[in-house]
Amino acid sequence: SSTTTTTTTTDTTNTIAKETILQTIPKFTGDIQQIPPIYSAIRKNGKRLYEQARSGKTEEDLQIEPRNVTIYSLDYTDAPPDIVMPEIMKQGEELDEEEMDDETKQQSKEQQSLIHTYQNLYKPFGLQTYCGGGTYIRSLVRDIGRDLGTYATMISLVRTKQGPFELEHCLDKEDWNADKIYECIRASEKLFLDEEEEMEEES
Repeated sequence: SSTTTTTTTTDTTNTIAKETILQTIPKFTGDIQQIPPIYSAIRKNGKRLYEQARSGKTEEDLQIEPRNVTIYSLDYTDAPPDIVMPEIMKQGEELDEEEMDDETKQQSKEQQSLIHTYQNLYKPFGLQTYCGGGTYIRSLVRDIGRDLGTYATMISLVRTKQGPFELEHCLDKEDWNADKIYECIRASEKLFLDEEEEMEEES
């Protein structure tokens, strides 16, 4: 499958350069091992990991075994502009200070301080990856952060391809009706047939 990921790395000294990230990324391509995230549907000791996590158990308690996954390609991209600053941090940006009371002014100053901290402390960037089944992008992002000597979390994920299906084949929610759905089913059948023909030609 192919995915587009927006990642945030955090570093209190604000010294992680793009070049450093680019040097780290190749370590996570090819056949690698990764430990699945604790909040996942994998079963261990007869229970889902997320169920055990909610009961208070940690990764150390569960000793989650690493799994073999394949990352065919992994490329750095800039973070989309709308990801760089979360929507919650934009509230009140357009307020006229002259119309604010003292309490609102104080709240606005605190918000601007948070925005400044976010822009200068957190380092959002994107990843474009083509990977094999069973890959956890959350774990990939986590491990890249650890290799950089900091922390990283995934804040956005878009699956752009799964098997023969690409993002352009998706049906928008507002278009959900019997005719459109049937049209997509017919298109899906053709995609599967085309894929089978390609596989036969390759063999």
